[in-house]
Amino acid sequence: MPVVLPPELHIQIAHWVRESSLLLPSYYRPSNAVKDISNLSRVNKTYNHISTPILYELVYVTPVNIHAFAETVRDSPERAAMVESLAVVDFPFLDLHDEECIRMVYSLITVIEALGPSLKRLLLDIPFRSIYLTPLGIKLANALRELRVIEEVANIRDEMQLSGYYGMNIFEKWATIKRLAIYNLAMDGNLIGDLQTLPNLEKLCILNPDFAWASQILMDKLFKDAPPAFKQLLLLDFENYPEDLDELDEDGMDIMDDQYTPFIRDRVAREVARKYPESFKMVNVKEVDAASREMHVTTWFRQKVVSGAVWELDKLALDEKELAVDPPIPQAMDIMQQVWANLAQM
Repeated sequence: MPVVLPPELHIQIAHWVRESSLLLPSYYRPSNAVKDISNLSRVNKTYNHISTPILYELVYVTPVNIHAFAETVRDSPERAAMVESLAVVDFPFLDLHDEECIRMVYSLITVIEALGPSLKRLLLDIPFRSIYLTPLGIKLANALRELRVIEEVANIRDEMQLSGYYGMNIFEKWATIKRLAIYNLAMDGNLIGDLQTLPNLEKLCILNPDFAWASQILMDKLFKDAPPAFKQLLLLDFENYPEDLDELDEDGMDIMDDQYTPFIRDRVAREVARKYPESFKMVNVKEVDAASREMHVTTWFRQKVVSGAVWELDKLALDEKELAVDPPIPQAMDIMQQVWANLAQM
């Protein structure tokens, strides 16, 4: 006579397989772990019923599987509702003259729209710049705005232009968002308005933020008007200062693009960090993480987001003693004034 296991034991077996394959808060499962869970789902109807939600709760999408996954979640709302965590990675430059690239963007839009009611965690590592201000870019922005229960978003590569680049506030409906890790977000008045619409935001992590339009007044307003749950703004500085300040273009544009922003970021950011030591943290990445010196900035950022380590980097922030000493860039403010003078004459 066959032994019949109680239902709770079947569930426990499936979750043992799950826990052995998932190191939270990772966005990825090892390929062998996915295979284990897939095999378990084929044992019988009982294990299929138990294992399918486990298989779909964490999904890793690339150009290889984007179309098939888009069809699945479009045609099966039940499976779409199982997805809690999504990583979209390894996409090439999106040439909108190429039919396959257009298909990939449409499939991504389909996925985001289908997962809107259920998705809690999203990692995006795709070349947004290639679709800025295009109809497809705007459709993707609209889809992202409808992530109604999203709690964590990490954008690894290229600015998402969340602060109105598409003429809309993508943050607007993200009332449940708790953690944002963003590449090169502009520290401007738009950001302040965005943050005010996010009542549950606890932590904002920005890699190489754009301080070109920042000021002490704006930063004061950011912290004074921050949402009630807000705990910390973490600035990750992955750029080096130029060694020779004399090697500048006559029109001053090189310093605007490559040198001006780091100067202002360091000056303004240090003042803010001294004023709000608990709420604002600065990390000089290349000084505290030796491995980062041999890596591309976005590769390093992706690794930290995937492992969950990005949310703990505040422990490596500049301390009070380091913040008390401004970097040796005495010409910074004179250079800034010359840049603006040059721009005014153009």
